Amino acid sequence: MKCLVSGATGFIGRQLCQQLVARGDTVIALSKSGAPLSSGEPSLAIDLAVSDPDVELLRGVDVFFHLAGIAHRQERESAYEALNYLATVRLARLASAAGIRCFIFLSSVKAMGPPQSLAVRAESGCTQPEDAYGRSKWQAERALQEQFSKDRMAVVIVRPALVYGANAKGNLQMLATAVRWGLP
Repeated sequence: MKCLVSGATGFIGRQLCQQLVARGDTVIALSKSGAPLSSGEPSLAIDLAVSDPDVELLRGVDVFFHLAGIAHRQERESAYEALNYLATVRLARLASAAGIRCFIFLSSVKAMGPPQSLAVRAESGCTQPEDAYGRSKWQAERALQEQFSKDRMAVVIVRPALVYGANAKGNLQMLATAVRWGLP
């Protein structure tokens, strides 16, 4: 299978590319910096907030894993919107036009908004996200659902709550620091 991975040198992207290659898939890796993958293979440098990959790069791709996005840092709302929302929709359109069969979007549990209780939530229990990150992921999800619900390209939205592993950032990093300090 031929896979395209945006955000290929990020925390999740590095592991995904490694797993795809290990199972024999062909991987086209995109990253903002163009840094190499863990294997030393190069990634293609592209800032998806301001430009799109060449259409020829998408031809023959079976699955597009869209992992690129802004997370775990403070940015202007317009930066979240440009990459997490608008670029996602543009890339999905390009993928569909190129005949890609499946577009997998890495969203976030933050797109569900804050919980109103401790009960398990269904889609009907989502609330308005409170921060720019959550709003940008929510906007991307809604646009993908609206624009591709009847498209021949399958769209899959994944909302991880917490991703862990070596050198994790965000909430897990804060929790690990608290534990090292003897808290709680």
